[in-house]
Order: sequence, then structure tokens, then C-alpha cells
Amino acid sequence: MAGKLRVEVPGIGVFLFRHRTFRDSIRIAAEVEQMLGFQAGVSGGLQSVAAMFATLTTLLDQAPAGFDLENMDPLNDSSLSRLEEVYLALRAAESTFRNPNPEGSEGPSAGAVETD
Repeated sequence: MAGKLRVEVPGIGVFLFRHRTFRDSIRIAAEVEQMLGFQAGVSGGLQSVAAMFATLTTLLDQAPAGFDLENMDPLNDSSLSRLEEVYLALRAAESTFRNPNPEGSEGPSAGAVETD
């Protein structure tokens, strides 16, 4: 899975992500555990936000001007919305190449644009 995944998020811009590897999945899980203090019983909502943040910080190669994950205002509701929008766009793009011929389809899915 060489190359980058180009993902356009309406109203935010174009992002370049690395293709997720098994090693990346482990890094993401470890980052979530570290962010949550290795505590069991953390709310599902907090786990979801931590997983979105860890996924994006692990896979993000290039963000559009004005988008800075590390400096998002945690007290601004739009920060969470933007985080979720970008994460969902990434997941949608990943699904187009991870399952190129879903059962019942006649060919590869359209969607994500791979770059060099």
C-alpha cells in the first residue's frame, strides 16, 4: 500500500494521510490507552474522541492551512465537529480501497484518490 491517501473534507480542505498499516493500528491503540491513563471503564464518548484524535495524529501527513490537531480548542464545540468530520472522511476513503470489490459489486469502488 504505497503512496498517500488524498481526502477532501468539504469546508475544511484537502488532507494527505498515510495508508494504515498493522503497526499503525497498534500505535493508535497504544496512544488511546496513554491518553486515557490506562483506565478501564472510561466512557464510550471519551474513548471515541481519543480514538479519532490518535488515528488522525498517527496517519496524518499533511493538513490544509488552518487545521492544526494539536492546537484545537478543546472548549470549542466546533473543534470536536471538525475532528469528527475529518475522521469520518478518512474512514470513508479507507473503506474504498480496503474492500475494493464488496460482495455483489461488479468492480472497484470509487472514492479515495491515491497519490504517489
